[in-house]
Amino acid sequence: MSFSTASFILKRTCLAAALLTAGTLATLAETPVRYSGSDFLSGEPEKALNAHIEKNYGEAPTSKLRGSIAGEKELRGGKADFALLMLPAAGKNIPEVKAGEWRVFPLGYQVAYVAAASANPLNEITFEQLASIFGNFSKTEAKSWEELGAAGFSPSITPCSGDLSKTNAVTFFQRKVLPNFAFRPSVRNLASDENAFKEIINNPGAIAIVGKQMPAGVPIKLLAVADNHENENATAYAPIFTNIYNGDYPLTIPVYVVYPTKNRLMLKSVLSYLYSQEMADQLADAGFLPLEPKLREQFQKGIDNIK
Repeated sequence: MSFSTASFILKRTCLAAALLTAGTLATLAETPVRYSGSDFLSGEPEKALNAHIEKNYGEAPTSKLRGSIAGEKELRGGKADFALLMLPAAGKNIPEVKAGEWRVFPLGYQVAYVAAASANPLNEITFEQLASIFGNFSKTEAKSWEELGAAGFSPSITPCSGDLSKTNAVTFFQRKVLPNFAFRPSVRNLASDENAFKEIINNPGAIAIVGKQMPAGVPIKLLAVADNHENENATAYAPIFTNIYNGDYPLTIPVYVVYPTKNRLMLKSVLSYLYSQEMADQLADAGFLPLEPKLREQFQKGIDNIK
């Protein structure tokens, strides 16, 4: 997976105010504030976050992109105060998370969607079937939709991929689903997800791996997917938000806000902005699926109650 990180430093003013009515103590120390993040958060999300920090702390931040792996190391080494990281298993295997020293909260998701024509009888598909369509070194090669259970569906299978650069969805799909990660030479890269959707509309036999949901009102559907590489009876989950949030849809790449528990007070303003509608819009434009509004409201309430 291609990763990079953002780091910025800014001087903060000293403030210790007893908020008697709220029963909290907010402390802003005169120390540098630094963060790390995935390169997929660079561009507009990074600019928006930088602008928020400049507005609230009076000084423009400095950003450097290094990668999520490096970001975790910077956090561990005390060189970052929080990080925006793509982590396996929600970071549950990280020693600092196990010890309660770091807090980890979901911010958004990159998702590899499997798109097909609405006329296609299939509503779900397995990793093994996807490998037979896309994988260059798979054990079997599916040449017709009927082989995959789509009885009476005559169009030939036309495998495609969408945007390879805006998100990590296609690369993640390859690594997760395909033997040796290689696409079959017949897989067409259509440069953008929009072109992949057009291909499906024009060719009912097409199937595409994309990183965004299709536009409303088009004759395209997103298939439920089952990870049956290890469990042949695995359940197929549709790429709806609940399944993505719960980790059931198997082609999901979460990005998390990670910070040492001791930094919770100094980060309240930043955390509040990260779960704002403005940041959700920036994440969506950058190819992420943001948290749903009601869930962000719950996180906001938790942030408000930080003591």
